[in-house]
This record gives sequence, structure tokens and C-alpha cells, in this order.
Amino acid sequence: EELNMPPKKRLSEAEVATLTKWVDMGAPWPLSNAAIPAESAPVTKTKPPFIGRLHPVLVHFPIACLLLAVLAESLVVLRGTTWRPVTAFLLIIGTAAALTAVISGTWLAQDMTAAVQRHQILGWVTLIGATATCGLLFLNRRWPLRIALIATAAAAGLTGHLGGNLVYGQGWIL
Repeated sequence: EELNMPPKKRLSEAEVATLTKWVDMGAPWPLSNAAIPAESAPVTKTKPPFIGRLHPVLVHFPIACLLLAVLAESLVVLRGTTWRPVTAFLLIIGTAAALTAVISGTWLAQDMTAAVQRHQILGWVTLIGATATCGLLFLNRRWPLRIALIATAAAAGLTGHLGGNLVYGQGWIL
């Protein structure tokens, strides 16, 4: 009963450290007469290409810009047209930043698991939505722009959530 999972109590810090070390070693499964070395060489992880290492920074910027553009457009509705340049600035910068995020993410993606593919597709959907929303901005179609902007910001948020799941595991927000 003591070996049933999940355990009834939390693992001790020493047990967690042992498991972490074992995973860092590549989680080798010892033969019945083999022993796990007490001290193994540290695992060196290869760095992705430079632009790939910038991906986490590049991702948060377009999400913030697109969400702030929704806020600025809300202020256009509530306070008047003086906020229109702010919406335009944030939308254009957010679209350009989304392009850099998609490029860096494409560069970074090495193992194309289903989760990575979903994340990458949603990144492209966000970029296409932001580009289309910029078109509506230049055509001065305010209500279609507002709808597209909200949908694009939602796609950016969902893309970010999937990215967080890839980095931190399922359920990382809650």
C-alpha cells in the first residue's frame, strides 16, 4: 500500500532532489544488477539558435500590445476619437511583434509534437488576425475592427496559454 501512487503525503525535499537528479541524467532504467552512479556529469543542454532564444521575450510583447489595443479601442468607444492613434499604434506594433514571434517560434520548433503544432498554428492565426485587423484600421471600418481586434487578442491569449503549457506543463495558470 505504501508504494501505491499517488502517495498519501508529499515527497520530502531529498526525495524530490533525487528524482530531479535522475531525470536530469536522462531517467535511465537500471538493470537488475546495475547501480545508478552516485555522481554523474551534469547534463548540458544545447542552446537553440539565437533568434529562438528570444522567442519568450518576443511573444509577450505582441500579446500585451494586442490586449492594450483592445483597451485603447474601448476608450475610443467610451471617451471619443482622441484614443484612435493609441489603438493604431498598439495594433501596428503588436502585429509587427507577432510577426517576429512567429518567425522566432518557427526557428525554435525542433520537435513537432501535437501541442507544438497547435501552438504554432494559433501563432499564425494570431498573426493573420492582427494583419487583417490592421487592414480594417486603414479602411477605417471601426465596428468590424473592434470585433476582429477582440478575436485577435483572444487568439493571442490562447496561443500564450498553450505556450505556457508547453513550458510549464498542463494547468500552469490554476
